[in-house]
Formats: sequence, C-alpha cells, structure tokens
Amino acid sequence: VTPVLPHVFKVAPRDSFAVEVIFQRMKKTGVSRIGFLSSNTGFGKGGKEQVEKLAPQYGITLAVNEVYDKNATDLTAEVTKLKAANVQAILNWSIEPAQSLVAKNMRQLGMKEPLFQSHGFGNILYVKAAGEAAEGIIFPAGRLLVADVLPDSHPQKSLLAKYKKDYESRFNEEVSTFGGHAYDALLVLRTAVEKAQSVESEKVRSAIEGLQGLVGTAGIFNLSAADHNGLGLDSFEMLTVREGRFALLRP
Repeated sequence: VTPVLPHVFKVAPRDSFAVEVIFQRMKKTGVSRIGFLSSNTGFGKGGKEQVEKLAPQYGITLAVNEVYDKNATDLTAEVTKLKAANVQAILNWSIEPAQSLVAKNMRQLGMKEPLFQSHGFGNILYVKAAGEAAEGIIFPAGRLLVADVLPDSHPQKSLLAKYKKDYESRFNEEVSTFGGHAYDALLVLRTAVEKAQSVESEKVRSAIEGLQGLVGTAGIFNLSAADHNGLGLDSFEMLTVREGRFALLRP
C-alpha cells in the first residue's frame, strides 16, 4: 500500500482554509489593518503565502509583515513594530514555542489588540507556555479540541469523544489536533483498502477518490479525483482561550 500514500495524499494545505476563516472573523468584527508575523519554516512560509494572497480579497491590509527565526527566544523587537504601526489585530503563523512568545511580549508591552494564531496553535502546551498572556487568543481548529461541548447530535461527536478518551487514557496527555491528522490519514487508507478489497495502488487510489461522508477528527471527508483534501471551510471552528482552556469562540 505504501506507494499510494505519496501519490494520493498530495493534499492541498489547510492553510488557505484557516486563513479564510480568520479573515472572515476579522471582517465580521471590523478589523482591516493588521500586523502579521510568521516563522522562517515551511509552515510559516506556506501560511505567509496564503495570507498575502487572500488579504486583498477580504480588504485586509498588512501594515507590518515580519518573518522571525524559528529558534527565537524573544520577539520584543517584532512586537514593538506592531505596536508602533497602530494595528487593529495581530496574526501570528508558526508552530514553534514562539507562538507563546508573541502573546507574552504583547502583554509585556501593554498591547490589548486581539491576537489571532494559525491552526498550528491547537496544542494546550502552547497555552500553558504563554500563561495568562494566552487568555483571549483566537485561532481556527477542528472540533477535536472542543469535543466535550458538541451536541450529541453532531455527526463527529461520537468519533471525537472516543478518540479523545482512548488517546488521553493511553498517553496520559491532552489531545492535540496533530495526532488527529495522522489518525485521519490512516482512517482514509484503511477504509479505502476495505472498499477496494485490495492493496494494489491504483485500486486503493480509486477507492480513496470515491470516499464520501467519512467522519474523521478533522471533519467529514468527501474526496474525489479533483479533491484529495476532502474538507471545506466548515471543517474549522473558531476557538479561543478562556481561563486557560480551549473554548468555542462566541459569535
């Protein structure tokens, strides 16, 4: 089965969806002038490209657009530029501990503007690292992080609750979105193999492209020959940090 994985899973990054969900929220709340920070990693670069591409479509101006080193231990200089630019909000795009640094440095400089993070913020360890400065951070994520508050009628509720329980009891740590992505990839592959009744690459690939309504941790997958991602904007929820925990962002 191995050869089918790199061939089929050339999945379009979820970065563009995450950016759009963030920009939709900004537009809804009247934010049009922001400061943007990103790390010098592949993830940071990918997010930067999508932010720069989509910002004009949502009427968003990047008053500051700074890239920082992934190993940074202090971002006071970068955050000071944001403060001087009088931005309405800040968007940070990274998956490093620097996510927490941005929040802490903003607090130290007395900034109270909303801080948006990428979907890479979906690990409670980043919240703990930022401490009180994490309060109010806004970011897009799948529903795994808020599985407990979903209504029982939600189509993902049963799977998310089981995954969360199984993961946390086995590894003695809270779930993050990242383990869920691996689970989803294997779920898609296993379901396709069962459907194809074969491990031959082309048959499995064809089966994957016919999967519809497959419930995963990241959303409900509807795959096709033209869409190897299978998810839409509705796979994201906007979350926030409330009293040190992840919570759904109120409308």
